[in-house]
Amino acid sequence: MSGQSPPPSFEPQQGRARPSQASPPPPAEAQGSTALPPAFAPQIKRVSAADRRPGAAPAQAGAPPRTPPSGSPVGGASGAPRRKKRGVLKTLTLLLLVAVIAWPVGLVLYIDRSMTRIDAGTGRGPGTEGTTYLFAGSDSRAGWNEEDPTEGERSDSAILIHKATNGQVSMVSIPRDTYVDLPGYGWNKFNAAFSWGGPALMVQTAEQLTGLSIDHYVQIGMSGVSEIVDALGGVELCWDADVSDPYSGMEWTSGCHTADGEEALAFSRMRYADPTGDIGRTLRQRQVLGAISSKALSPATLLNPLEQARLGKAAAQALTVGERTHAWDVAFLLLAMRKATADGLVGAPPISDPNLSTDVGSVMILDETRAPEFFRKMAAGQLTPEDFAVSWD
Repeated sequence: MSGQSPPPSFEPQQGRARPSQASPPPPAEAQGSTALPPAFAPQIKRVSAADRRPGAAPAQAGAPPRTPPSGSPVGGASGAPRRKKRGVLKTLTLLLLVAVIAWPVGLVLYIDRSMTRIDAGTGRGPGTEGTTYLFAGSDSRAGWNEEDPTEGERSDSAILIHKATNGQVSMVSIPRDTYVDLPGYGWNKFNAAFSWGGPALMVQTAEQLTGLSIDHYVQIGMSGVSEIVDALGGVELCWDADVSDPYSGMEWTSGCHTADGEEALAFSRMRYADPTGDIGRTLRQRQVLGAISSKALSPATLLNPLEQARLGKAAAQALTVGERTHAWDVAFLLLAMRKATADGLVGAPPISDPNLSTDVGSVMILDETRAPEFFRKMAAGQLTPEDFAVSWD
């Protein structure tokens, strides 16, 4: 047995700690004979500041800490106020949208109901393609200027605005002294048609002269021009001559000026102080109409409800239209005037004699060769600015 190793229990204990170098005692929780299961372990309760408030309900043992819902404001406030604000914002937006749509629609309907309507005999002509307007200015002298020698109520201006099927728009004045055959009355000045047969005879005469079918008739009196210009806050007009005319009341210093309603009316009526007579007057009338249409369709007017209301009220009181013509047709007329002016397709038909003496007074004779071709090109949308050159032998 001398060669066998001793059992482990009899091996020399090398490195065993001496009594003075004993190992430290085990942790407190390890002391004792038996460890308590977790269910019976002492529960240490932490008291929060909220639980210390008077009247606060004690927290349940072992309950998880309360946290505010995701997305809620700090402090636990609910999302109801935010949802309420969103609802109010949506309602205000909807009301604003309704107002933006309803206001112009209501204004157009008001103007349409307020305009004076007459039987102008429109829509009975030869049935040409495109759309043709006859714009007439009534020159009744009642309460206006007693120095004007013209008697009775006649048409102070007659302007044809034609939109061809190809989109071309032209604006052509028929001079008031144009010598024409009045249906049922014989040969006389064009403006006599209004005096003898009213708008219906005027429309019929214009259709016979030009071969165009008149679709819409729009008439404005002298006071109406003044009221509309004043409603727009004035319009800029230009004339390169000094004028002092007692008949029309025009007092003008050469150049461009912002004219009020009364000045714009005198500007459009003056002819006795103009060497070109009625030709010059038609030019100024078209300038006034162009200035009105340009300012009426400007953003400053279209985006301002107060400006719209003033203009709408003035137009409703000033305009007389045919039975087939509505407020939206007048709006399209303004657009057509602006386009014709911008394209330079404005003027008078070819004239062969501006001052021929006849038994009805001094008249203007249209060129019997060039005028029919001019009106044919007008109907087809083939006019050029050169076609409006004023010349006569």
